[in-house]
Amino acid sequence: MSNTPGYIGIGCFNINNQMIGFLVGNKEQWADSTSFYIDEICVLTNIQTKGIGTSLLEYLKDTLAQKNVDTAYLSTERGKGKPELFFIKNGYVRNESRVLMTMVIS
Repeated sequence: MSNTPGYIGIGCFNINNQMIGFLVGNKEQWADSTSFYIDEICVLTNIQTKGIGTSLLEYLKDTLAQKNVDTAYLSTERGKGKPELFFIKNGYVRNESRVLMTMVIS
């Protein structure tokens, strides 16, 4: 993934230099805009709800603004108590013009 054009990876480390969270994704150039797809955002389970994920998203937003990126988007689970609420809290909204579809391969 890190060799993909437009890759951005952001890590969050504790005072012992251990990674406690990260965010990775890719910048995408469209005909009239530039977007960023957040492929993964992860924070160690035992320190979730401490602001690490929010800090990663804020840092990403600042980074993308410097790179003239228009939008950031992602796919996540729906429902109460799921990651969807975290992203809503951080300013992301449901995009009714998009749908994520999957198929199980047996």
